[in-house]
Amino acid sequence: MREERFTWGPGELELVTEGPEAEREPTADEWSESDHPRGEGGQFGEGGGGAPAAKPEPSPAAKPARKGFSSVETKPIPKAAGRPGGGAGAQLPEHVQTRLKALGVSKLPAAHIADVHVSDRLGDDKAAHKGALLVWKDDKGREQRAYTAEFDKTNAQKKWARVLANRPKIEAAIGQLGEKALASPAHAAALLIAHTGLRPGSDESVKATGHYGATTMEARHVSFTDGEAHIEYVGKAGKVNKATVTDDKLVAALRKNVGGPPPKAPGERVFNVPRDAVAAAAPSGVKLKDFRTTVATVKAERLLSTMKPALTGNDKKDARQIIGILKQVSTDVSKTLNNTPAMARRSYIAPQIIQAWAAQHGLKEEWIQ
Repeated sequence: MREERFTWGPGELELVTEGPEAEREPTADEWSESDHPRGEGGQFGEGGGGAPAAKPEPSPAAKPARKGFSSVETKPIPKAAGRPGGGAGAQLPEHVQTRLKALGVSKLPAAHIADVHVSDRLGDDKAAHKGALLVWKDDKGREQRAYTAEFDKTNAQKKWARVLANRPKIEAAIGQLGEKALASPAHAAALLIAHTGLRPGSDESVKATGHYGATTMEARHVSFTDGEAHIEYVGKAGKVNKATVTDDKLVAALRKNVGGPPPKAPGERVFNVPRDAVAAAAPSGVKLKDFRTTVATVKAERLLSTMKPALTGNDKKDARQIIGILKQVSTDVSKTLNNTPAMARRSYIAPQIIQAWAAQHGLKEEWIQ
């Protein structure tokens, strides 16, 4: 009776076969798929290389793995009626699924994705938290990566520390950007992101999906009423993004960039400058995405400042009340960011803001988790 088990070591993912020598799996030097071609149904022909196959099919793991990763044999589950045919990650070997679950990896490839690369660090308890453990491409050809829960937590802590440290710098920069917005499209675009929290967008996204951002939106996406500018376009994930601009300097800059002279045609971009130029207009050490996070955090802080919990002394009732308040705050912030309440809470509202509000009102830590 042959037994197979998987072992990990630093930099390796290895299949170990135990049992009688006669049942040993042939090594790469001893066995080649080209010597045993597959038939139309994917089965191997009987005998050696003399058994021809009508239509040889490559193994799902046939593509070469990237450095530091291994291509694993997957069992993709085809889509049914255009929908995924199984739970995310179901195509991966069972031992890989078990390990990923133990490490708290929640982002996994759709079950029909065949070409998945697994990091050689997967079995190393320390190294596993230092980078991506899975890499694959989604149906739109975009590279996706999966990380451990510990990696995400560490990265989030660094992100919030940077954003909160840069908050005074960002707030001061808004005035400086306003002074240059009328003459500089790059500064106007940066000011738009700083005021609204719109995603910057990218040329690749426009070409691949027709989804826009603050730096790639077109003249047809902007309209004016009285002293306001109204923006609407299809953004990331096909979601309609809307924003209203009331800042006088930014409205004037938008009018100039849309109205010319010469006036922009409907398909022309409002800001005909590369994203790098917009990023360069931001203060030193501040990323464009930090503007978006700051908009969310500041709005959440302002909303919470108006909310004083009426505690009853009943833990269950008080917990429900706090959960409801935080859900409402997350919902209001998500409307500004054009995403979901869960995403707003998880990735854009600095947890320190919520923790400070909870401490101010004597709330229990478990109520704000």
